[in-house]
Amino acid sequence: MLSRPLRSLAEAAETRRREMPASVALIILTGGIAAAIMDGGAPVAWAAIMALLLIVDTELYRRLDAAERNLDGATLLGLSAWSLFCSVFYAVLPAALWFDGQAAGAAAAMVLWVAGVVRHFSPGVSGAWPIALAGAAPPALCLTLSPLLIAVSSARADWDLAIIATVGGGALMAYVASARMSASEAERKLREAGAQGQLQHMLGRQLLADDQVTIALVNVDGTVAAASRGVTKALGIAKIESLVFADVAPVGPERWKDAFERALMGDVVRHNEDEVQLPGGRRYFDWETRPWRDERGGVRGVLVIGRDITSLVAARTIAAGSHDLLSLALDAGRSVVWEVDYKQRSIVWHGDREGVYGDGFTFTEFETNTTKIIHQDDREPMSAYFYRVAAGSSEDIEHRVLRPDGSVSWVHLRARRMLGRTGGVRKMIVLSTDVTERKRKEAAFIAAMHRAEETLKAKRALFADIAPPEALDEAAVSVAEMHERLDALMQEMDARDVVLAETMVSLRAAREAAEQANVSKSQFLASMSHELRTPLNAIIGYSEILQEEAEADGRASDLADIERVLSSARQLLHLINDILDLSKIEAGRMEAAAADFDVADLLQEAAATVGPAMEKSGNTLKLELAPDLGMAHNDAFKLNQCLLNLLSNAAKFTQNGAVTLRARREQREGGAWIAIDVVDSGIGLSQEQIARLFAPFVQADASTARRFGGTGLGLAITRRMMQVLGGDVSVVSELGRGSTFTLALPCLWGAECAPAKQDAAPQVREGAAQTILVIDDEESARDLAQRSLARLGFTVRGAATGAEGLAQARAEPPGLVLLDINLPDMSGWAVLAALGADARTANIPVLIHSVDDDRARARAAGACDLLVKPADRDVLAAAALRFARSAAPQQRPQTQPQSSATIAKSA
Repeated sequence: MLSRPLRSLAEAAETRRREMPASVALIILTGGIAAAIMDGGAPVAWAAIMALLLIVDTELYRRLDAAERNLDGATLLGLSAWSLFCSVFYAVLPAALWFDGQAAGAAAAMVLWVAGVVRHFSPGVSGAWPIALAGAAPPALCLTLSPLLIAVSSARADWDLAIIATVGGGALMAYVASARMSASEAERKLREAGAQGQLQHMLGRQLLADDQVTIALVNVDGTVAAASRGVTKALGIAKIESLVFADVAPVGPERWKDAFERALMGDVVRHNEDEVQLPGGRRYFDWETRPWRDERGGVRGVLVIGRDITSLVAARTIAAGSHDLLSLALDAGRSVVWEVDYKQRSIVWHGDREGVYGDGFTFTEFETNTTKIIHQDDREPMSAYFYRVAAGSSEDIEHRVLRPDGSVSWVHLRARRMLGRTGGVRKMIVLSTDVTERKRKEAAFIAAMHRAEETLKAKRALFADIAPPEALDEAAVSVAEMHERLDALMQEMDARDVVLAETMVSLRAAREAAEQANVSKSQFLASMSHELRTPLNAIIGYSEILQEEAEADGRASDLADIERVLSSARQLLHLINDILDLSKIEAGRMEAAAADFDVADLLQEAAATVGPAMEKSGNTLKLELAPDLGMAHNDAFKLNQCLLNLLSNAAKFTQNGAVTLRARREQREGGAWIAIDVVDSGIGLSQEQIARLFAPFVQADASTARRFGGTGLGLAITRRMMQVLGGDVSVVSELGRGSTFTLALPCLWGAECAPAKQDAAPQVREGAAQTILVIDDEESARDLAQRSLARLGFTVRGAATGAEGLAQARAEPPGLVLLDINLPDMSGWAVLAALGADARTANIPVLIHSVDDDRARARAAGACDLLVKPADRDVLAAAALRFARSAAPQQRPQTQPQSSATIAKSA
């Protein structure tokens, strides 16, 4: 075992202990000689004191060494002072002998001085240069300066002798000090060499005695000089010395011969992982041969060193197999293991990295959280996850990966930390598994569950179950919990399906009852329509006759009363028409009868119709019609009704202002459209009022109803009629600054639009020599028709039943038949069919005049047009002038283009 290097104080203490007897003996001898020379007892006393100081000095260094004091600070200063004191006292006797002038005394003084200086300058004596200088300075100065001082003090100074003595003393002191230091150094090296040889000898014996070490020394003749116990144990030979190594070596003769000869030439030959056959079985060795040299460097033989690596090879084989199995398992599980080494600042991947991540990332990207392949939204959660794992957490996490092809995949990540010797995180082992397919299935499963919840939500609503469903945290709920939740949903849906089936049975019965009620309602409305419009027809018709007579006679007071009656009757008729129209729309029986018409003519006639109402409110009506309006193919009657509603509202809600009727043709998706704006400067509407403007029986607010009247049906019917026509109505308004209502409908509705305006002029401009047959069960209706048409020169005949009308038409065919639908003996539709079936009456124009507003059916059955009772006298007269014929034509006219004259006026 190597001893630790001696410290300076320890070496100084050891030197003082070893040299103290010789130094004391020299002091005593010098004191005795000095006492004899000087003839006195002072030198003896000096010798005793000096010997005591040497003993104290030796004990002082021993104790400082035992206390393991270092030579620094106060210790160094104190030892230097102590050395100076001892040296000064030491120089007292030599100086006294020198100055006594005795030759023997001078020689003794020189010896003492040299011994004192050498003692302090020898390595290991003082322990430090400051102490050595402090101890050696006084003797050295005395030795070199005393001859010169003696020469100075002598009467006859011999300077040559003084200088020679000074130089000689210094040279002697230097030589002796050098010899002393050389001897000490040689002694130290010899001591170290002995210790090193002893250690090498011990190491050699230990190696040769070790069973695990295989070392052999082979002489130049090939015999074994020495071998370790491991060699004899491996070869199964008790004593191998003096045997030829080639005979017992398990390697091939040629390989051993080559290695042996090359080693004798000074080479080092190595064989790695050599498979050999030993008595104990097949083993693997790393072995080498190198020169065995003596102390002079000559080659004495060959050193053979071997190392059994059988366990290492086996472990490597097992590791390779385990690695293959791990790679196979990782590939099968679509997983990869990556190892983050914080000390080496690297990431090592195991498995198919591209299969899971598509690409890798560096340690710097991982450390700075800038991995580009990780989804941006998942980087911060991943960083927080690794911090928790580093703190000791064992949780897992899932994150998204951006693939090189732009797709997104999901990875399940499980990380565990490895601590170093200092307790810090040395490595992070991470297992990443591709779970994209599982996430896709989970997403499909969750979507199915959401659909089930939506279905169940609808079913809950059917049963007024408004309890909100339990919120689903998809990230926190496991698949098993989702299955349980879905199972609960399905059970609830099954239970509700049973209740729903029972409810459907009840609803079916209720629907049948509702359908019957709807039929009753339709029958009631038809009956009420006939019963209400028939008297209104008489009231309006006779009031108009009375109005004409009062105007002719100039009876102003009667005229005012008649106008009030007419106004009230027309308002009542308008209300009835609105209610019936709304009921038809709600029942889905509102149909459009499309025909070609001139848009500009329709707008101008509508403006003329509302002209009196505009003048009554003090408003001016302005028309801004685009020149390219042209023809349109749609239901002109319903469009006119919607337009008149908007114009009437503008006239009603605008006082002493301006109303503008603007129309244009627009190109939209699907073809050409007609946009009609009704702009007024009236009271305007707020956004809250606009929101409920088109609801039936609702007006802007209660004050509007009180101030302007009305039922609130006009705009509701207008919107629904426009939707039937394939368009819509919209409004832009500001409270107090007027409104803009826009009607928009397709130019082509169910057919191609005529490119040019058609001539809609009546066939006959006069009623002379014309006969009109009125088939109506109401006497008042026949009388009013006779009075209205007789003004134009028509001859009017009447029939109260369908059979009577058919008989008259066959006996004397008229120029026009004015037919009511509701007849006591047969339906007007049957009369129309009978007229068309008889060759004698097939070409007679038929104009339907009834409370039933089914224009499409009328035209399909062959009628020229349909006028809704009670029709305005002027409208009825214009229709008669248009369709009546003086002579029977060759065939009944087909559906004529609907002139705006037939719809210019309406009750």
